[in-house]
Amino acid sequence: RDFVYAGDIAAGLVRALETNNVNNTYNLSTCTQTSLNELITLFSNIAHKKIATEYTKERSGDIYHSMLDNSKAIKNLAWHPHTPLELGLARTFNYFKNKA
Repeated sequence: RDFVYAGDIAAGLVRALETNNVNNTYNLSTCTQTSLNELITLFSNIAHKKIATEYTKERSGDIYHSMLDNSKAIKNLAWHPHTPLELGLARTFNYFKNKA
């Protein structure tokens, strides 16, 4: 999967609204592939808890690899993702932890 921080997505949407390059489709992504196992490990480290995982049989239509190309957004919108995955996860975790 290609995970991107919500704040970076919001910045990209603002850029898309402000551009003269209308009628285009843009991938707002990090161009970095992260497995679900890597995501679980990162989140487990941030939460300081072991996360129990359960692996089940694959399902028809499962996507095994997904990574987007954001070069058009970089070129036409002057947009870049700025938040590394671990930092974005930590911000999100702390937001919800402090809200509870």
